[in-house]
Amino acid sequence: YKYINWESYMKTIEILLISSFERNQQEMLAQEIINRTKHIAEVAVNTIEHGQNYDLIISDTAFYELEASFLLFWEIYPMESDWARLRKLIAIISDEIN
Repeated sequence: YKYINWESYMKTIEILLISSFERNQQEMLAQEIINRTKHIAEVAVNTIEHGQNYDLIISDTAFYELEASFLLFWEIYPMESDWARLRKLIAIISDEIN
């Protein structure tokens, strides 16, 4: 039998996390986002790079002048319903970009 590594064919989902948490908490939350999804994702934390296009912006605070295909606003610390919404959005995004 041959094994096909489908992950090598999947595009990375680019996520921007804008949070009112302290930096170390933001990094932990970014890692939790990656761990809770089955898809390949990169999470930038409060770092807006000129010309960078994000597939998804997640925020617990208001922001302006940023665009993404999808936006997710959630509680200051995400509840289980927020994680469920995130999983659904990432599945939709994955279907669109792959």
